[in-house]
Amino acid sequence: MGSMEYSRWLVEPFVPQEIVQAAIHTQRLPYVIGKDDYLPLRPLWPGFAINTVFYAAILWLLTLGLLTARRMIRRKRGRCIKCGYDLRGTSGGGGVCPECGAPAT
Repeated sequence: MGSMEYSRWLVEPFVPQEIVQAAIHTQRLPYVIGKDDYLPLRPLWPGFAINTVFYAAILWLLTLGLLTARRMIRRKRGRCIKCGYDLRGTSGGGGVCPECGAPAT
């Protein structure tokens, strides 16, 4: 049983024979729904690219926002904004974190 026969066997009970023949000709089988309706099997590249850029930008902004919020919370609590080391008990020491060496602000 060849692949064409198998595809016809899958579709014949549900779709009229004319549509099956048209689908075989245009290679849209077995996803035929109606005479002019079919499920797209190939991506629409402009839409795919736009969606990728859009969701990547959202993910980047979300990550940037979370990192900024973490730095603000650490600064408010008197910690190093880079590593989170508690700077409240340290002397001035040149304004650097004793743990990671980042400038203490």
